[in-house]
Amino acid sequence: MLFSHTNNRQKTDIEFTCVVLPDAMNVLDKYNGQLPLISNQKYNKYLKELQQLARINTVITTHLLRKTYAHYLLNNGVSIETVSKCLG
Repeated sequence: MLFSHTNNRQKTDIEFTCVVLPDAMNVLDKYNGQLPLISNQKYNKYLKELQQLARINTVITTHLLRKTYAHYLLNNGVSIETVSKCLG
């Protein structure tokens, strides 16, 4: 079962809907809907650990993930306007 949540973006105040998978919903429930905030540097450190565990040669960063997500959407026929909204 999928869950969805509608809210407004903090920076632009534009409404968005987020679909949440059951495993992710369990994590949100664990933290009462408020995930702990971590810095971008710490997040990139975690990504580097995952990259090493998965034996991926490319350095993975949040920027690379955003670009990959955008390319995935564009290559699957999503309009550039929608991709722009998805990326905030």
